[in-house]
Formats: sequence, structure tokens, C-alpha cells
Amino acid sequence: MIMLGFSIAELGQRPAIAGNGLIVLSFLTESLPAGVALSRASSGTRINPAGALEVVGNDQPRFDYDPQTLAPRGLLVEPASTNLVHGSEPNLTDWADLVSTSTPLSLNALGYFSGMSVAGSGAKWHRLQADTDGWSAGQNLRVRVWYMAGTSGAMFLSLRNVDAGVDSSLSGTVGTLGVHSAAAGAITDIVNAALGGGVYTVSYTFTPNAGSTSGKFGIGPFSATAGETVVALGVQVEIGTGTSYVPTSRAAESVTLNGWNGIYDIVLTYDGGGVETRNGVTVATGYDLAPTARRIQNVTLTPIA
Repeated sequence: MIMLGFSIAELGQRPAIAGNGLIVLSFLTESLPAGVALSRASSGTRINPAGALEVVGNDQPRFDYDPQTLAPRGLLVEPASTNLVHGSEPNLTDWADLVSTSTPLSLNALGYFSGMSVAGSGAKWHRLQADTDGWSAGQNLRVRVWYMAGTSGAMFLSLRNVDAGVDSSLSGTVGTLGVHSAAAGAITDIVNAALGGGVYTVSYTFTPNAGSTSGKFGIGPFSATAGETVVALGVQVEIGTGTSYVPTSRAAESVTLNGWNGIYDIVLTYDGGGVETRNGVTVATGYDLAPTARRIQNVTLTPIA
């Protein structure tokens, strides 16, 4: 007698029709399962299997990884986004020193960022600045900064309402930044993290108390000792809750199922353990998964008709 063996994972690699049993689609590898398509009319970024920040081309899936453990986190699927900062990687063209001295570096931090050393001239507010697009009062902005310690071991970050002439800012020891001022609006949901290799990141929500036609983002060493430095790598300011790194802008993404027809119970499992269940869904070619979280790890389809 000949026995044929197969696994659930193998079933997930080929299209099926109603009545074929449970289908499991895994998004923890470096390729999309058969019958699944992704579209995005721009490039996008991800953390690759080596832990480096990588830019991938139009319509290329972004399988994301933890930068420290290198564990797979799933397929990134995100809405359109624009970085409001003019020059997301600090440079001497888009950025200007405000009583500071800045020097371009060639670090290749996270396999991507060249870096900029920012030295103050003897006051904690001295900084390197870039222009940003404007915002509306009460409109949440998610800010994220990638940086390294430099010689000061501290950092100052400011977001300035140019029209009102006031700032909201963070300061403190690298890795533990906290609110310094909220004159331009509240700062909440601060997350500090070490990414390894001396790279840190901080992200927070800024809710402006007044609109502004433009802004200025600043980075400095938060030191009263002239010549002490901090290293700026990248900056992102987005409208909304925040997404993966966006050098300039990124188009919206969609993931569609093209190999199944029928009525299914669908379960989506996300990075972090979140689970979404959809019962009695009619699936046909072009069905948009429209995930409610950013990283899909698995999708199961159970045919019911």
C-alpha cells in the first residue's frame, strides 16, 4: 500500500477550492504563498533577515524581522504615508546648524544610515534643524528618531511650531528620553528602545495645540560642554499612529487572495499575538485581506460552503 503524506504548511502553498479542507497561509518566509498577491505603487522599507534596514521596490513584499533577535515578524501591510521632515536622513543640504557644528559620517548604521555628528557650542538647546510640513491643531503626529550616543551620552529633540514660535521637546540620557517641554502641544506614548550596535530609537505622539504652516525638527547633544556630540541617523514625523521607516513617502499596500472561491471562516494572526476572526466570508479572486494590524503572520481559511 502506498501512503501519501503532506503537511498543513504545504497545503498553504497552493490554491484550493471550497471543500478542500483547512488552508494555512504562512507569511513568515521570504516569499508569498501561491495564490496571494501584493501591490504597492512605491518602494518601501523593512528590517531584513540580517537585521539591516532595507529598501525594496514597487510591489515587492516586505517580510519584516526583529532587528535584535532576527526573528521573523510577518508581512508588513501598511497605509500610505508621508514623512513630513524635509530630509529624513540628516544632511548638510536640508538641515542647518543652530549654534552647533555638524559633520557627515559614514557609519552604515543598521546597514543603512550614514549618520551626522552634531556638536553643541555650550548650551543644551544647541541643535541641528530641518524644516517640516505643517499641521493642524489637535492632529496627532507620530515621531520617531534613530540615533547613537556620541560623546555627550545625552540628547535633545525639538519640534517647533514656526507660526507660534514655541517648541515641544524631549531630553535626557540616551535610551531614556522624556518630556522636556510641551509648549507647542502634548507629548505622549514615549517608547525608548535599543536596537543593538549602539543604535537607539525613540518614538512618541505629538498633539499640537495650534496649527502651523510649517515646523522645524531639531536634534542636539543636550550638553553644556562645547564640543560634546550626539549622532543623528534618521527622523520620521507622520500624521497618524506611525508606520515603518518612510524616507519620503510610501503608497498604500494591499494583499489579495486570487486562488480561492467560496465561503470561508478566515482567521488572521498578527505579530504580537493578535488574532482577527471573520466568519462566513465570501471569497473570490481579488479578495482584499485588508488587515487591521501591520504585520500578518498567518492566515487560515476554513471552507464552509
